[in-house]
Amino acid sequence: MINGGGPTALEPSFCSIFNMPTCVLHCLSPCLAWSFLKAGFARQGAKEKQLLKEGNAFNVSSFVLRAMMSGQYWPEGDEVYHAELTVPVLLVHGMHDKFVPVEEDQRMAEILLLAFLKLIDEGSHMVMLECPETVNTLLHEFLLWEPEPSPKALPEPLPAPPEEKK
Repeated sequence: MINGGGPTALEPSFCSIFNMPTCVLHCLSPCLAWSFLKAGFARQGAKEKQLLKEGNAFNVSSFVLRAMMSGQYWPEGDEVYHAELTVPVLLVHGMHDKFVPVEEDQRMAEILLLAFLKLIDEGSHMVMLECPETVNTLLHEFLLWEPEPSPKALPEPLPAPPEEKK
């Protein structure tokens, strides 16, 4: 399952809050969690706040947070690489995602040899936490999916025997 990233990699940014010293990031982590809650979830109610706490979405050290958020660069993650994947891929996209535009996942689905793009209207970037039943159902169906068997090559009919001349 791929979520985000898409064929275009996020280049590391030199002008980012995540380039600040780790101790400063540690002090800012409550603000970062709040801003992530605002941007990462379609709704910002008590359930989502609890998911953020219980789901440990930001329960990482400031050092790890800085490394993750300062930019991601996957030189192998280009369109050529993805076009060569021969396994089926499930793409799940929450329609309220403010981080990854749906066009990125649509483009990824076009590039991959065998992709299933599933859009979830109620979800956002954290669709797996917001709509776990829906995501689990999609995963279950995807894992049980079997491609249609290709028709077996039938042997070519034997040529008709030549007619006897009388």
